[in-house]
Parts: sequence; C-alpha cells; structure tokens
Amino acid sequence: MNIRTFEKRDLQSMNRIWNESVQTGKVIYYYLTEAYFHTKFEKNPHYNPKYSLVAGVDDEIVGFINGIVKKIFLTNKTNENSPGDITCFFVHKDYRYRGIGRVLVDELCKLFKSAGKRSDVISNNNPVNFDWRVPGTYGHDHNNTPGVDMDSQGYEFLKAIDFEDSDRKIAMYLYLKNYIPWDKLKEQQAQLLSEDIFWKEKLSLHYLLARTTAPRASICAQAFA
Repeated sequence: MNIRTFEKRDLQSMNRIWNESVQTGKVIYYYLTEAYFHTKFEKNPHYNPKYSLVAGVDDEIVGFINGIVKKIFLTNKTNENSPGDITCFFVHKDYRYRGIGRVLVDELCKLFKSAGKRSDVISNNNPVNFDWRVPGTYGHDHNNTPGVDMDSQGYEFLKAIDFEDSDRKIAMYLYLKNYIPWDKLKEQQAQLLSEDIFWKEKLSLHYLLARTTAPRASICAQAFA
C-alpha cells in the first residue's frame, strides 16, 4: 500500500468508492460528481489539495481522506488554536479492516502537525459543509453535516483509534405538511420559560416540535501527543 497526495485523475476512483457507500447506506451524503467535487472542495477558499490523500494497492485507489487547514479565522482564532479539520474518509468495501483507514488518518494528522496544529476534529465547524438527505424522509435534505453519524462504521472506527466525543448533537426533523400543534405546547412553553430557556424574548420552539428521524451525530476530536 502506498499513500500519496490526491490528483485530479483520481477523481473517478474517488467517486466510485464514495458513491458505493452512499448507495449501500453506509453514509448519508449526496452522490459525488465532478461538479459537486468542484463546488464543495475546489471552490472552497480553505481547500488545499495538499491535505487530500489517497491510498493505493497494486495501482488501484482503494481509499482517500480529505482535511482542511483553515485560512480565514474568526475573532480570537488563529492557526495555532484552531484544530485541523478532517472532512471525510472512505475505504473501498473490499479493503476495509486492513488498517488502510488508520494509515490515512495518521498521515493526514502528520500534515496537520507540520502545519502547526495541536489537535484534529471532525465537526460541523468544518468549512466544507456537505449536504445530506435526512433518512426516512421524502428526500428532504440538510445543508451541513453535523459531525460523525453515530450509527456509522466511521464512528466506531474513530473511537477505536483514540478519538473522543467532545460534543453530541441530535439532528432534528419535522415534516410540516400535515403538522398539528402538540396539545401540550403552551404548557411546555410555560415550563421552559420558567427555566429561562428562551431566545430573544421568544421561546425557541425547536425544543418542543421536532421529532427526530435523523441520525445522532458526534463531534470527534483528538489531541496530538
């Protein structure tokens, strides 16, 4: 196995591995096309192909990983106190459980460390914000992946290589076409307001109305030794 920097000629193999995972329900992303790759990766101001790696076995691309080292920072954020962001990683179904994913993550983390990073993370703060379709819905989508799907193989893999949950989120969804207000809505509003749960003087109703059919997600992080 050899690990090298992604080149545009690898895109067809990358598409095949990515889309097989989508088709079999391993991930909840959209299908990857050249146009989608261009929009989500190449047009992103933080994108640098240096942080995209592929794994090859006998001249066949069997895995890849992408990471982001931010170039634009919010107030009080710098390169040193911002983590390296792991965007995604995939391994061909016939080559899983052979250590390829671990090597890809390790090699990307080495690049992060050389860029001055002290930790890495997979989170909803990654500027490469993939769209995903909410499972069990009428093709409805969300415009920002919220971290790591806790029902995915990727989550268990990350925990096995010493990533930790730094935060957990619930992706909420409610189909509004046939919505009927909850009969205990006003009672629950009053209770939440009594507990000072509000925003801009109006109760944030997403605490009340959403019934999730979407996956749980975790923000996974690890500090570098």
